[in-house]
Amino acid sequence: SKEYGSLPPVTDELSEPELNTEIVEVTKNKKSLEPVNLKAIEQFDTVKERFDEIDMRRQTIQRERKSILDAIDKIELEKTRTFMKAYHEINREFSRIFQKLSPGGSAKMILDRPDKPFEGGVSIEARPRGKKISSLEILSGGEKTLVALSFIFAVQEFYPAPFYVLDEVDAQLDGPNVHRTSVVIQEFSKQAQFLVISHREENIVNADRIYGVSMQQSGI
Repeated sequence: SKEYGSLPPVTDELSEPELNTEIVEVTKNKKSLEPVNLKAIEQFDTVKERFDEIDMRRQTIQRERKSILDAIDKIELEKTRTFMKAYHEINREFSRIFQKLSPGGSAKMILDRPDKPFEGGVSIEARPRGKKISSLEILSGGEKTLVALSFIFAVQEFYPAPFYVLDEVDAQLDGPNVHRTSVVIQEFSKQAQFLVISHREENIVNADRIYGVSMQQSGI
């Protein structure tokens, strides 16, 4: 009893033939497990040690992976926040400046994918005074110029550069629009230097300094 453990209680359900049959089955199962590998425990310890080492490395890599994914998510969130901040501020200034250059008109930028701004572009809708809202493609050359200048000045408000070079941007503008453009350039010249190439008197008269270039002696 001490060697084999406690015996099951004898009941009417137990019979000697059934117990003998069970003993035969158990003995058969025991034989099927032979021969016993006496080095199994030693081999198990070696494999277990290797397994624990690999498992530890796996856990370390998983932690590093999570850390990298968290960093990516943080960068993506910050990138989106920075972009949307710039977009809204530039859009606000863009609309304000366009109204200065084209009184009575309106313009705005529109995200193609507001839900995922980096998967789409930015469209511009402009409505010069007296016209229906239209895309850039069907605006006149002068109207496109006013939209482009409004955007440049709006970007300067958000992220100023030290100087700007404008090469005959007033070529397709009529007199009143050239004057309005000149006034806006004069306003923004308090924050940055503007080098403006122009043939238009309405623009030249408002310059702080004028450098004239003329042709002499056989067209030289």
